[in-house]
Parts: sequence; C-alpha cells; structure tokens
Amino acid sequence: MTIEYFEIERSVISRRAIDTTHVNYICHTDTHVRVRYEYENIYGDIEQSEKTRPRSFEKARENLISATKEHIAREQQELSILEKSTDFNKYLDMICKRKSPIKGLH
Repeated sequence: MTIEYFEIERSVISRRAIDTTHVNYICHTDTHVRVRYEYENIYGDIEQSEKTRPRSFEKARENLISATKEHIAREQQELSILEKSTDFNKYLDMICKRKSPIKGLH
C-alpha cells in the first residue's frame, strides 16, 4: 500500500509517497505519516531521524505559512535593530538585550 504525504523543503511543498513495506516507513494515520530518514552527519557517520509529515496539502500549507510568518518576524526584528543602530555600541546593546534570557539583563 502506498501512502502519500507532503514535505516542506526550502520553502517549497512537495508531494511524496512511501510504500508501507519500505524500510523507512514507520506508521500512518488518516492525517499524518511517520517516516525514517537516513543522512550523513558532518563526521561522515550515518544517522537516522524520524519525522512526522502531514498527509494533506492544507496542513502542509498551514505549516509553511506559520514558519514563514515566524521567519519574517525574526527578520523584521533584525531590520529594526539595524535601522536603530546609529553606532556599534548601540547595536551591541540592542543585540545583548534581545538575546538575554533574563529580561533587563544585558
């Protein structure tokens, strides 16, 4: 049995399919499929990871919209810091405030 699902790579939604007898297939529901990925890490070792992927285009689209909005918000924050930085010290001050895990600490 072949299960279709959608994957997002580099901001592009792709339709994929996997046979339930394939070694990388794990399981599926009406809404998602779980698959295993093998990849080579930076040391040349083979690693595996499991990913849950949506089976509907609408869910993949919603995921991409959400991720894109988050990316835009981060970029807008970076742009705002650059525009407000009149000198390097002010830039560093704003960067430290943004990255501080404790509000007000920099």
